[in-house]
Amino acid sequence: MSLVKRLGNCVFHPFLLAAVSVLSARLQVKLEVLPEEVLAPLALMEAWAALVFLVFWAILKNAQKAGIVSSFVVGLSLCFDQFRLYVNLGWQLLFHQPLEDIVVFFLFWIVLGALLFPLLRSAPPTKGDQVAAGCEEGPKGPDFARMTVAFNIMCTLLLLLNVVPLAVSDFESMNIQKRFLKIFAAPFAPVNPVPVDGQKPDVYYIILDAYASPNTLENQGKFDDHEFIDFLKKHGFYVVPRAAANYDRTPFSISSSLNMDYIQAVPKEMGDNYVADNIYYRLIQYNAVADLFKKMGYKFVNVSSGAFATDYIWGADVNVKNDFGSHFTTAMMLLTPLTGLEKYLHIMRDNYCDRRLAPGKALPAVLSVKGPKFVLIHTDLSHPPSLFTKEGKRLDLPRELLNDHSTDFAAYADQIKFCNSQVEQWVEKIDGAYQKKPVIIIQADHGPYYPLKSDDAYYNEVMRILNAYRFPDNKAVALYPTITPVNSFRVLFNGLFGTRLPLLKDQSWCSPVRVRPYSWSDVTPRLIFPLAEHESSTRPQTDKAP
Repeated sequence: MSLVKRLGNCVFHPFLLAAVSVLSARLQVKLEVLPEEVLAPLALMEAWAALVFLVFWAILKNAQKAGIVSSFVVGLSLCFDQFRLYVNLGWQLLFHQPLEDIVVFFLFWIVLGALLFPLLRSAPPTKGDQVAAGCEEGPKGPDFARMTVAFNIMCTLLLLLNVVPLAVSDFESMNIQKRFLKIFAAPFAPVNPVPVDGQKPDVYYIILDAYASPNTLENQGKFDDHEFIDFLKKHGFYVVPRAAANYDRTPFSISSSLNMDYIQAVPKEMGDNYVADNIYYRLIQYNAVADLFKKMGYKFVNVSSGAFATDYIWGADVNVKNDFGSHFTTAMMLLTPLTGLEKYLHIMRDNYCDRRLAPGKALPAVLSVKGPKFVLIHTDLSHPPSLFTKEGKRLDLPRELLNDHSTDFAAYADQIKFCNSQVEQWVEKIDGAYQKKPVIIIQADHGPYYPLKSDDAYYNEVMRILNAYRFPDNKAVALYPTITPVNSFRVLFNGLFGTRLPLLKDQSWCSPVRVRPYSWSDVTPRLIFPLAEHESSTRPQTDKAP
């Protein structure tokens, strides 16, 4: 059998096209999405391709014809969001009101069916038709075997056009990432921490993404956060009165805190215009803090957040993941006809909400891990868009997956109230599992991004955060009113494990224009905090600034 005939008999182009749809999406954001994040949407798209192919094969009784139809359906199903956009645009121009998504859903399938109808009703050529192909009248129907050959070759080329540049880019990124991992690990290579009192307390690092400072909540949301602050203090936490972030975005902030250093080395070497979050994601996954804990015999436990670097950490000993996919998976799903049914089925909303509630579900598995452990819990529960009411009722998922520029601060404040209730439950559940309370750090990576009139107002909103620490038996660890996340674990290792890590100068670096995220300026002097009379502004001696 010739190669052409073999290709005509093998129908694999729908599955190649399913892979192309995912890989081409990642190619557009190859420096912002990690390679492993394509696995979940790839599995979903392949399952969708298989389902469509099997259904049409059963209906049409012809594999080649079913394959051609399936490729059209699989490829066009990712065009639903664009179809919805243009149909709504035209509808609003004519009738000045939006069209319901369910109507667009059915309209999409009607249009797709109309486009495929000539193909569906055509019959494959018989042997007599094939003999007649050399005659003047030619075959009576399309030659699906030849079309299958063409589709197989075309989709293979499309796959290569995506795989090759992705492989080259990922290889280059991997080498860059390795270089920076060595740079940030070097200062801590000779450090050999030893517990001061022989005890190795479990350490929980809870990062509440985009949690606003109490000052911001009161000023913009008319919400007094004192009940949550009082809860923390009652449970032995030191709540930093002038808490500020070191950076204005999650990849920058968490990579800085987990490596106990400022990250100016990256733009200094790569340039201000090199925007690649993947570098920071790998710095989060293979960080100096976890490395030091491992040297002391700790296990590194990560609770999956569904968000990029902290969804699955390869360097962790244990990853606790109770849901499927990540933000990239949801972003891909939002392109499909599932969006038209979301108002009624809430598939994506519930999946996204479940990710935000993952820490509560994961705690039994986390607490069952034996031996001393360092637990990283990063959650979007406090992050826009607002998906919960203050009572915990789930809201509809907005179009934007991570709408950093929401305008409804009241809804955000309500979600913070629900977030507070959940965090309180987490703390109580953790404490209930120990005779001697473990170390817990509860910290925001940055504040929210709500539109404000001036740069100073924006800096205060995004850079002021919540920052709270609790150490065993209220040990005299060198905490102070202006401590920032970059010094969190320097203070912890010095106080509990006898290291002598110098404290860095506490600074807040922010970019006024997010399209140039590396255009940082030191906005520390521009941050305003109400200073109580009893609060001292003194702090231990610092190392040099970055």
